[in-house]
Amino acid sequence: QAILYLMESHITYYQNYPQIITVLFSFDVYRYDPEAMSVMESIIRQRQQLLTRLVSQGVDQGLFNTQQEPHDYAEMFLGQMNSTMYYWKLEGCQRDVKQVFMKRVRWLLDKMKQPTIQEGSD
Repeated sequence: QAILYLMESHITYYQNYPQIITVLFSFDVYRYDPEAMSVMESIIRQRQQLLTRLVSQGVDQGLFNTQQEPHDYAEMFLGQMNSTMYYWKLEGCQRDVKQVFMKRVRWLLDKMKQPTIQEGSD
């Protein structure tokens, strides 16, 4: 539930302020402004660390499988958010980005809950 809430709050924010997505994807600009780069890196790292902690808690509680490391799952969520926003902007913000993204988040969460398939088992 915490992961759903976090992902929904982030995508809702970006849907309401699409200009921020443009800033988020302007990595070349940050290269020339060390202070802005530091702030952006800090924001991204904090989000990734929070998601990693949430996934780790889910693994510890037996909610998620261990097919991937918690850090990798966190990157998948954030990568999917970035990809969804990228195509949303490319398409002129025509569809409901929150609906599309949350459908993908639920799919990934469902896959994380699947038991690990053991090699050699029938």
